[in-house]
Amino acid sequence: PGDHVAPRRGAMARKRDVVARTLPIIVALAFAIATLNTSNRLSALRDEHGRLEQLHRMATSDLKKLMAQRDCKEKLDALEVTHAEDLATHVSETQMKIEEYEGANKDLRDELEACELAKTEARASEGEALAKLESSRNEAKQLEQEVGQMRAQGCREDPPAPDAPSSS
Repeated sequence: PGDHVAPRRGAMARKRDVVARTLPIIVALAFAIATLNTSNRLSALRDEHGRLEQLHRMATSDLKKLMAQRDCKEKLDALEVTHAEDLATHVSETQMKIEEYEGANKDLRDELEACELAKTEARASEGEALAKLESSRNEAKQLEQEVGQMRAQGCREDPPAPDAPSSS
């Protein structure tokens, strides 16, 4: 019974050794993945921050214009119609720009998808072409061997009889 305990202890020691060697690698990989995820999130947040700052600048500018227009409306009732038309035009133009940007974004996404599809198709074609090339190389090697055999046989025009031994 004592002989069976020693191999188990050796196996446990090996398992502990494997765990001790692999655990730091696993921890490092987990840290690297977490770092990459954090970096990607930070990059996305930076992009979003830039967009929000741009929208804030636009909104601040528009807000200042609207406040100035309100003051003018209170002072000059005669300009009320013009003010409303200007505001409506601005809103309409902004909406049109937003729609243009959304359309352009969709077009770019569609174009990206088409490029990805074309890339996939090109890779498939490349694989087929490589397979054909390999097949052609094999055929060329086979023809070279046959020519070599024919030369070795003295370039006889008649093929060897079926019972004659082949050199291959």
